[in-house]
Amino acid sequence: EDNFSELDVDKNALFRNLTQNGYLAVRGLFTDSAKDKKDLADVLNILSAWISEMRPSNYAATEAMGLDQFEMHLYVSAQLGDYEYSDALQLLRHKAFYMGPADIYEIISKKEKAGLGLNKDEKLFKKHYPNYQRLVDVKLRHIYH
Repeated sequence: EDNFSELDVDKNALFRNLTQNGYLAVRGLFTDSAKDKKDLADVLNILSAWISEMRPSNYAATEAMGLDQFEMHLYVSAQLGDYEYSDALQLLRHKAFYMGPADIYEIISKKEKAGLGLNKDEKLFKKHYPNYQRLVDVKLRHIYH
């Protein structure tokens, strides 16, 4: 259902505004009353649905890019004979759901900063990840939105 069909809205101008500014300042149109908060939520839901139709937020594509990153890290480590890194990456990958090796690295880094101990696989991965990522970047240049 197209919620904009009854409104006299230039969708292309609205879309240009969203993409140029990165946001739409609709919050200023509403007061803090409960009715206006519900109306604001409705407007944001309508805009979100409409934007997703015009410019999809494709979770599956992002997930596939993350899998490409995992595969390239595994491929490069196998080519270099570094099976310890490969095993550590596989174990960490299956331990929890991560979008890619960068996700694992970020979480491990935060864990280390928080003073929580890292296990052997996490230490090995954290030590070698930056070097492997530089090698992988030569072949893969994914841009996450």
